[in-house]
Amino acid sequence: MAKIGYGSFLLELLPFGDAKTLHDGKSPQQAWEECKCADTMLWTCGKMVGKPGWPTHKQIISTMIKCARLSLHFIHDGEERPRLAIEAAEAWVENPTEENRIKAADAFKANYVAWNEACAAHDYAIAAATDSCGYPADACANPEHVAILAGHTSNAHAAAATYAKAYADNGASDTATYVKVNKTISDDIKKEAVWIAAQIEICNIIRDTLTPDALIGEA
Repeated sequence: MAKIGYGSFLLELLPFGDAKTLHDGKSPQQAWEECKCADTMLWTCGKMVGKPGWPTHKQIISTMIKCARLSLHFIHDGEERPRLAIEAAEAWVENPTEENRIKAADAFKANYVAWNEACAAHDYAIAAATDSCGYPADACANPEHVAILAGHTSNAHAAAATYAKAYADNGASDTATYVKVNKTISDDIKKEAVWIAAQIEICNIIRDTLTPDALIGEA
């Protein structure tokens, strides 16, 4: 596949605060291989859809699904809407018809109700996990937003993992503790070891499934 200039790649990354330090002095391929910010990687692929040497819309959603599935184990037994949203996205990837696009949109809406319920219960780990599970279906229904939705998928999973660990460490069993933990980690969540580990796990998934041909061998 044809390669693109790295200048265009950097311009696409400028909205991210860590873009300059992430890529300063590195080749495109090195920057990609060393990246620890999954949202940046997914967002960039989403912005570059349609350009030579970059993943397609369907390929990005397939990777979003892999990321979202990491959050399913946080969901309470009996709550099916997050899983159904993921499966609706998988159905669209397998057969991207208008019917399946509408089904994905409906599954996302149902999952959004589940997210609202988790928020109302102050169960932020479940809310974040539910959020992550819904984004692939949303991206099927709204391809023009795939870049931002892809980035949200990874961040929501990392947030779910971070909140779940914080609640477990604090023995959270009531609303007051949930709210207290939420306020404690919300500002510095990206500094938490669990967040960083979750991001790196997703970065490795992205490198395995979405590495753009446009970056390979770029100096």
